[in-house]
Amino acid sequence: MGDRGGEADTLQSLAALEYNQGDFQASLNHIKSAIAIIEDLRTTYTNQDLKTTYFSTVQGYYKFYIDLLMEEHKKNPSKGLRYYSATHF
Repeated sequence: MGDRGGEADTLQSLAALEYNQGDFQASLNHIKSAIAIIEDLRTTYTNQDLKTTYFSTVQGYYKFYIDLLMEEHKKNPSKGLRYYSATHF
């Protein structure tokens, strides 16, 4: 199975690097992949307290993702919320 948490960390780092280099789409793809791993890992916890604790350690991934979506919306506000919800969630 490998180190899935480490893989998510690497993907988040790649997303930040790509964003800083101006490659918005690659950044968005990598952070979405990182969040998919996080969501998969979160389901492995059966205790709700452990799930909550784990989620508190990975909130930065979601914040970065939301920031990317907000920036995309600023560039293309005419697309509206339905477009972003359908294509990114």
